[in-house]
Amino acid sequence: MTTLASPTSTTSPASPAATGSSTAQQGVTWPRAMRSEWIKFWSVRSTVWTLLSAVLVIPFIGMMISAVITGDVTPKAGQGGGGSRFGGGSPLDLSLAAVDFGVLIVGVLGVLVGSREYSTGQIRTTLQAVPHRLMVLGAKAVVTASVVFGAMLVAVFAAFFGGQAILSSGGHASVSITDSGSVQALLGAAFYLAGVSLIGVALGFLLRSTAGAIGTLIAALMIVPGILGLLLPTSWQGTLDYLPGAAGDAMRGVSNYTGSLGAWAGLLVFVAWVVALLAGAGAVLRRRDA
Repeated sequence: MTTLASPTSTTSPASPAATGSSTAQQGVTWPRAMRSEWIKFWSVRSTVWTLLSAVLVIPFIGMMISAVITGDVTPKAGQGGGGSRFGGGSPLDLSLAAVDFGVLIVGVLGVLVGSREYSTGQIRTTLQAVPHRLMVLGAKAVVTASVVFGAMLVAVFAAFFGGQAILSSGGHASVSITDSGSVQALLGAAFYLAGVSLIGVALGFLLRSTAGAIGTLIAALMIVPGILGLLLPTSWQGTLDYLPGAAGDAMRGVSNYTGSLGAWAGLLVFVAWVVALLAGAGAVLRRRDA
């Protein structure tokens, strides 16, 4: 009588590489990705100094313009006060005049966040650590927007209170924080600057070139609107209201804005630009090799 040995089933152990990859993917969460991008943001000197320069430039220039208006500072020796040079704007716009300078600075900051890892090759390491590519873009966008919005809120409030104090002490018309339009202008300016930084992030991912993205940003916000204003026929001039810069002016309630958009319409148009560019950056990030 023979006894048949029953076959024993064996299970091959998972390879270390596969186990490590699975563990890494399971450990990737939004909070961890955002914490990683937060550390990257504050660990690079270029982004910190760029942000700090925007925080300092906006109130400094705003208060300098207010001082020129009151005659406390003269543009050139032998000339009177500079009120005629800046007198076309409202007291609120005078204090926030440096927002246009801040746009360039925070735009460059966003480009650095989006394109820097491509120039160094670190993007490959980032995508290996965080395989979900849209999570990488989303974490960078959230961290950049939140930091820029908070910093710019401090900057515009400092510019407002400092500038209005100078205007008031010099006998020039001034406004209070409780006056109509003041809070809208301050919050709108901070939101606009944060949105521009996100446009910079999107261009950085789309072009993967710091110089190219900065040039495109400056052209889109500063040069193209002026050229289109000269080339487009009168019947088409209304389309300029839907450019990002014009929509931002409408959202902020700039006194010399002559377009047809209201504050809420300007907000929606500006947000649509930011979302569309980030969506394009996400599509390119998913399809293109690092």
